[in-house]
Amino acid sequence: QHISDNCTTIQNKMDGNSCQYKHDLEDECNHTNCCIESNWEVYTNSKQQANTEETFLQAQMRAILRIDCYCDTFELEDVAAGIEECKAQDYTTNPNVTALTFPDYKKPDGVECYYAKDHIAGYCIYEDAYYNNTFNLNDMCTASCCGHITNVSYAVGGDNCLTDLGPTM
Repeated sequence: QHISDNCTTIQNKMDGNSCQYKHDLEDECNHTNCCIESNWEVYTNSKQQANTEETFLQAQMRAILRIDCYCDTFELEDVAAGIEECKAQDYTTNPNVTALTFPDYKKPDGVECYYAKDHIAGYCIYEDAYYNNTFNLNDMCTASCCGHITNVSYAVGGDNCLTDLGPTM
């Protein structure tokens, strides 16, 4: 009886740590996905503002380039021909103008929350790894994650453990 009680105490501690492991991984995963969502909203709002400013900045750069061209004509022998050449210039494809274009980015994919089932109490693979050949030496798992596996389809295996059938859709 003493060995069984000692086994149960150790099992409960290990199963509890296993559940804490799962909880910590889910927290980290949820934090990452929440970070993507909140920052994407900031990016979207900033991009809308940048698109508005982009039009004005490009127009201003075209004007600066044209003014610079006109100023350069004062050094020419034929100022009138220089002015006509400046008027004919199309600055829309000038690298100084096109550099003022803000690129679009694709929203990053969220991360899939994954944890190794062989480290989570209640799954058959965990039971097989840690409680194989311990018949009558340990009690059924009572840790918080043994009966409440979330976001996973599961079935009770032959030894009252959860058989992972993959993520639910």
